[in-house]
Amino acid sequence: MDAAKKLDVEHAKGKNGTPESPPTPRILLVDEHVVTAEIERSYLIGVGFDVALATEADEAQKLIGSQSFDLIMVDTGFRGDQGVETLKALKSKSKNPEVKSIVTGLSFPPPLKKKVREAGADELFVKPAPRPQVLKEIKKLTSSASRNNERVAHVLSLVLKWEDSILSCQTLDLSSDGVHLSLVNKSRQNLQPPPVGAKVEMDIQLTEKDGLSRVMGEVMRHTKEGFGVRFTHLKKSDQKKLDKYMLRHSLEQAASHYYL
Repeated sequence: MDAAKKLDVEHAKGKNGTPESPPTPRILLVDEHVVTAEIERSYLIGVGFDVALATEADEAQKLIGSQSFDLIMVDTGFRGDQGVETLKALKSKSKNPEVKSIVTGLSFPPPLKKKVREAGADELFVKPAPRPQVLKEIKKLTSSASRNNERVAHVLSLVLKWEDSILSCQTLDLSSDGVHLSLVNKSRQNLQPPPVGAKVEMDIQLTEKDGLSRVMGEVMRHTKEGFGVRFTHLKKSDQKKLDKYMLRHSLEQAASHYYL
């Protein structure tokens, strides 16, 4: 291995020699409509982003000047059609000179489209825009490997097996393709989560009526709260149970499938 590649590998490892999780992309969502903004913020957090919400221009400028963001999202109609000017101001004050931006609007006639592009927007979306389409663009702009499916915050107890260890865990949130876990009584037992890349086996019971589902997975990241596991194998019948469970609890079903 040459010196440059070796250096890259070392930077990608944590203190214990295991690969560190990539940083969570940070988004500044600028929207004066608090209710719809909170719905979108919850959705973006649910699929794996770190999102700050600003409902006033001065609030947005304070955030962009004090914290580093990967992406700005703003609507052209923000505060009386001041969205474009707000974007220009935010980009000029950004701590991250490479910050990307998405602008939404009810329509983009040629003069407005030109103005938005001149303000430095990387992408434009006419509302309502399908969430999968917007998510795909966000992931591309932030070079993110964020989740494709929304995660639902819900507490379930489960047993996780890794090598010779049997660990009691609780879900922090889960989706159709993975789960975010914390260890139960971690401090008392002085336990550590499996390392990134570890292959694990989990027994999950979604409801009282459901039997135990045996799920195989791989640890993908460590977080401040616990660790994330991507499902690598589960029976078709168990996948149906999980999809049905997610459908019943998902914010995505309770709210619009579109950015409003």
